[in-house]
Amino acid sequence: KFAAALSGSDEADLPAKDNTPLDLNTDDGKRGEAARKRNNIAMANFTMAFTSEALMGLVFKAQSTDWPAGKASRVVAALMAKYMPKDRI
Repeated sequence: KFAAALSGSDEADLPAKDNTPLDLNTDDGKRGEAARKRNNIAMANFTMAFTSEALMGLVFKAQSTDWPAGKASRVVAALMAKYMPKDRI
């Protein structure tokens, strides 16, 4: 249910900040809330799955004042940069 959050870029429906108020009576608000929930579930799963300090460091780097729990897209981008580099021969 959180696979859409696992890309190297933010979902189109993800609000600018975690605490952005959304009108859940509109379709845009419902999509934004669903995207926020997917992001939070993805971050929780990263936190539970990562066992090394280096990988947990990616979770900490994904956190900001706008997204205190972190953004999943930042973790995925860091994982791709580390484990799927584009400059390999």
